[in-house]
Amino acid sequence: MIKLELFKKGDDISTLPNVEFEDVNHVYRKNNVILPSVTSIMKILSDDIYSTIDPEILANAANRGTSIHQAIEFYDKFNFTATEENEKPYFNAYLDYREEHNVIPIANEIKLYHKQLLYAGTLDAIAIVDGKVTLVDYKTTSVLHTNLVSVQLAGYLMALESWGLTVEQVAVLQIKKDGAYVYKLVDVDKLTFKACLQIQDYKNRKGD
Repeated sequence: MIKLELFKKGDDISTLPNVEFEDVNHVYRKNNVILPSVTSIMKILSDDIYSTIDPEILANAANRGTSIHQAIEFYDKFNFTATEENEKPYFNAYLDYREEHNVIPIANEIKLYHKQLLYAGTLDAIAIVDGKVTLVDYKTTSVLHTNLVSVQLAGYLMALESWGLTVEQVAVLQIKKDGAYVYKLVDVDKLTFKACLQIQDYKNRKGD
């Protein structure tokens, strides 16, 4: 079994392999081979929640989330604030979380793939939160689907661990349009994520 080392500093990213990401198509590639993303692997679960929602609403929410993620990354890296007026409550919620949980950023937007299972994803952040090295996922949705998050974060944690790195805890941060936030520790659901992988493999073998 691989020996896991704690992800302690930003330089630890250098131990991870590069993976290409095409932002327009949201496609990950390694050696010109497309790797399935954590999001696509979980589609069998997320469709139950999001398939009935107007695609335009989903697109607007996704764009807002991307913009806020970028604002958080810029602030963590450069202490630089740049947000649209309608995004300020979300960003202020993030600042409150940082102050109230003694957050020290380590790394943001970490793109990686699983060494053996060959799927890819982007970790929102690894930071010291309340004194512990934490993998944190940011959500800007109005409803926090905790069960779905536990599966998603399992995929990210497994990918990180495949390269010999781990964290002390895993958490989700929901930041809201009213300026409030919810911070929760997460028990990752590796069993369900692995089941999603098996279902995707079955569909691929059947040519579906």
